[in-house]
Amino acid sequence: MRKYDLGQDEFLFNLYYISFIITLVASYFSGDLSSGLKFLFQPGTFDEIENNSSTFTFSSSSKITAFMLLASAAYFGSSCAAGITKHFGAFVMSITGTTRKSFTLFFSFFVYQNECTSEHITGIVVFFVGILIKSFNGKFKSQNISNDSYERCQNDMLTSCVIKLDNNTDDNVENKEIENFEDDDLCERKALVCT
Repeated sequence: MRKYDLGQDEFLFNLYYISFIITLVASYFSGDLSSGLKFLFQPGTFDEIENNSSTFTFSSSSKITAFMLLASAAYFGSSCAAGITKHFGAFVMSITGTTRKSFTLFFSFFVYQNECTSEHITGIVVFFVGILIKSFNGKFKSQNISNDSYERCQNDMLTSCVIKLDNNTDDNVENKEIENFEDDDLCERKALVCT
């Protein structure tokens, strides 16, 4: 996304639009589109419709509203995830996404009174150990990368400054005074970037 200066919302919109068209065509040919639309515009839950109940808990407008809210929330969540990936990288996004999922699991224990089994506790411990190992490993890699990029920066950026300074030892220094000032300023900025 950075390479083509593409916003995450534009990327996601195009991705979801293409996916929607493909899913729409596939559901039409499989016959699921008509039954899905019939369910959406008919009042009641799936069980109430199957049992031919006389009372309905959901109207068709409330089902459409819930569907639109769910789609909007999913798009907003995907946009946030893509924004995190674009600005902070995939590593931060993987930690953020996995942490969010673990908090959702904790939330379900309190709200829905789900039982916390030994498998859940083992999974939580493995998750946090994995996050710690990955964060320490990422920290060491980033230090090695920064040292390598520092050496490359000195070699690539400052070499051009040294060559320009060597070429400016002509007798006609007065005509190049403004150019030299700008070149020197550029070399100083390049040196600051490398430090």
